[in-house]
Amino acid sequence: MNRKIKISLLIFAGFITIILVTLIALPWFLRDKIMLKAKAELNKMLNAKVDFENVNLSFIRNFPYASVKLENFYIAGIDEFQKDTLLKSDDINLIINIKSLFSDTGYDIRKLEFNHSKVVVRVLPNGHANWRIMKKDTTQTDTSKMNFHWKLKEFSVNNADIYYNYDKRNMVYIFKNVNHITTGDLTADSSLLVTRTTCDSLSFIWDGVEYVSKAKAMLNADIDANVNDMLFKISKNESKLNEIPFQLAGWLKSIPEGWDMDFKLITDKVDFKSVLSLVPAIYSKSFEDMLAGGKVDLSGNITGLWVGDYYPSFDLKLIVQNGWFQYPSLPKKLEKININTHITNPGRTLDATVFDISQFAFQLGGNPFKAKMRIAYPMTDPDIQLNAIGKINLGMIKDVYPLDEKTSLNGILDMNLNLAGRMSYYEKNEYQKYQFGGNMNITNMLLKTSILSDEVKIDNAAMDFNNSWVDLKNLQLKIGKNDITANGKLENFIPYILQDKTIKGQLNLNSNYLNISDFMSDDTKTDTTTTKAPRNIIKIPSNMDFTVNGKFNQILFDKMNLTNAHGMLKIADSKLNIQNMNVNAFGGSMLLNGLYNVADTLKPLVNFDLTIQEVVFTQIAGQVETLQKLVPIFNKASGKFSTKIKFTSLLKSDMMPDLNSLSGLGSFITKSVGLKDVPALEALAKALKKDNLLPMTIQDLGIVFDINDGKLTTKPFSFKVKDVNLTLGGVTGLDKSIDYKGKIQLPDKLNLGKLSTINVKIGGTFSKPKVELDVKNTVTEVLTETATKVQEVITKKTEEVVDKALEEAQRQKEKAIEEARKKADQMIAQAETLGNKLIDEAEKRGQELINKATNPIAKKAAQIAAKGIVDEAKKQAATLKVKAQAEAEKIIKEASDKVVIQK
Repeated sequence: MNRKIKISLLIFAGFITIILVTLIALPWFLRDKIMLKAKAELNKMLNAKVDFENVNLSFIRNFPYASVKLENFYIAGIDEFQKDTLLKSDDINLIINIKSLFSDTGYDIRKLEFNHSKVVVRVLPNGHANWRIMKKDTTQTDTSKMNFHWKLKEFSVNNADIYYNYDKRNMVYIFKNVNHITTGDLTADSSLLVTRTTCDSLSFIWDGVEYVSKAKAMLNADIDANVNDMLFKISKNESKLNEIPFQLAGWLKSIPEGWDMDFKLITDKVDFKSVLSLVPAIYSKSFEDMLAGGKVDLSGNITGLWVGDYYPSFDLKLIVQNGWFQYPSLPKKLEKININTHITNPGRTLDATVFDISQFAFQLGGNPFKAKMRIAYPMTDPDIQLNAIGKINLGMIKDVYPLDEKTSLNGILDMNLNLAGRMSYYEKNEYQKYQFGGNMNITNMLLKTSILSDEVKIDNAAMDFNNSWVDLKNLQLKIGKNDITANGKLENFIPYILQDKTIKGQLNLNSNYLNISDFMSDDTKTDTTTTKAPRNIIKIPSNMDFTVNGKFNQILFDKMNLTNAHGMLKIADSKLNIQNMNVNAFGGSMLLNGLYNVADTLKPLVNFDLTIQEVVFTQIAGQVETLQKLVPIFNKASGKFSTKIKFTSLLKSDMMPDLNSLSGLGSFITKSVGLKDVPALEALAKALKKDNLLPMTIQDLGIVFDINDGKLTTKPFSFKVKDVNLTLGGVTGLDKSIDYKGKIQLPDKLNLGKLSTINVKIGGTFSKPKVELDVKNTVTEVLTETATKVQEVITKKTEEVVDKALEEAQRQKEKAIEEARKKADQMIAQAETLGNKLIDEAEKRGQELINKATNPIAKKAAQIAAKGIVDEAKKQAATLKVKAQAEAEKIIKEASDKVVIQK
């Protein structure tokens, strides 16, 4: 090889290497730019939040095109759909013209692939849909203004789950594991599009009823697409729903705000066996081997405009004549199957749809059964007509249908039921317009399946129906070992069945044996073991209003065994009110009133008022788990007790009280209780060095207690054990911790005097108690008490001396005053005597003057002079008395002041 050729090869190899390095390295430089621009453009186009975690870009994988992978891609709603995620994909793969990556005119996308996606489509009751997210300025026909140019040659979806929720009509469509591919030129004015679609599970649910359940679907169609006119015609297709092969012929055209269409269902190859494939129970049981026959006519069409809530007309008809099927391994066949079903809508709203099953009949073991039903105005005011009459021998089902080895059926179901009327009749209480009547009788029914943990037996059940009520004449039911006998009347039955309205009733309920735990868990049985699933809260429907008079010979719940129970139960608003329920329990009797409330399923609640008489400690402790935690000493007690208690508690998921939420109060009395092997009492006896206290027997004990924050608190209570008196009070916790304080009075024969009363503390836990005898504080209390009493004696003696001195001083004072008063009286008496003497002498002198007068004038003058002498004498006498009284008071005061009394 000459030198020029070598040089040329080297240059060419270098050039190729440069190109390869460029193709490998360039995506790393463009990655962030494309990632930011793609997010910006998508969010600019859509009224939604669009994001993805990473971009994987390659120029080699699909050269000469670029491969772009958007990882963890999602589209989330905004505003009223902000909680919804419309689309989430593990990754989205795009094949893009490389040149478009280096221009500002947009991206030319040739292939689009979604992998492992979840799509949730929703239409709200107001008609708003979460998929309408295109902004107005991006929905123009001229796509040249967009930055994404859809030049698709292939579109595919791999492993997608799609949920369509039409809230306005309470419809749900579920498509699981959908795979789809469309190939062709989706941008050409006219192109042939080849589509292939499969769905592993398709379900349709309307108003809670599953009309199609997990059916398999396949739709392969070639479509002539005219993009300019937005007209799509089906040219060739082959489809299947479970085992029903069908074809669609027709077209679909886009119009403003909706679609125009004309499709026809072609089912030339449909037979009765393929129709039976839509019945899940039949399709899952040896379907391939099953034999079937009969004449089938299945046809349908849909024509007209679909704009908003205005729907095209549709017509679907299924007719089966003299159908039958038989499993080769079974001796009999279900025959004379005749079905005539017609679903029509003239092309207005869905409320104009009419479901007409004019015939549904079959014969089993010579017993014919036939029924028919028609429903009109299903959206606004359902007009329902139903008739069913016939007898079904359940024991013959095993002869025509392969039941599994764990399933048994037996009994006769005989019914005659007629129903006709509009739902509004019940809503307006116009019961007389509604036609509802008939009866149903069940005899010797047995039902046992792998789903049920226990077999169900109905020896007899008889019900009569009319417009207003259902008369349950008799029900004899047995579930496992549990038996129930009932009768009564139920009102509002039809609204309850059709619209979940409240059903009302009064029932008489009797049972010889009822184990409530059987209705709270399922048994999983093996050859050697039986395990029970965890119990769950028993829920009470909110649309039940029952009054039940019950009598139960035996009720079992968990470890509790109750007998001879009778009382009234009221069920309403998800609550169970128990009224005056009398029951024998725990070796005694119990009266129960209370409430079981599950209106809030997250916080179920009980509120009970119990009166318990003469029950045995060991029985109630062994059967009631709550007492084992709150009062562990009950396990060590013998004898009987009575109690009254009111308590409220939330319930845990296993129906047991949440002790942290438990609160209540009550009282406890016992005539005699024996206590043995109680660690706290053993520790107390050891501390007192009085082993003869054990085992303890306590007579006539009474306690008042309350329960809060998971603790049982007793107020101080007194009791006597042999010759020792005790007073205790304190708290027991959920962790079996104890904290009690009190006093112990030792017997007088020990001659301890005041030291015979000892303070005591009992702490620690029930199994590991700590007992403290507080002797130091006891002595201190005694000394303090003695000092107080000595001081009281001293004070008393002092007060007695003082009082005696005061009495003596008072006596002396009174004596001095008395002497002074006598002296004063003498002075006053002397003054009065002297004054009277002066007056007597003045009167004598005056009379002498009068006697000496000889004439009238002189006599008159003598009388005046005599009066003046007497008046002057009286004045002098009065003055003497006043002076004597003043002097007397002075003498008395001086005598009083001389003796001073002080306390």
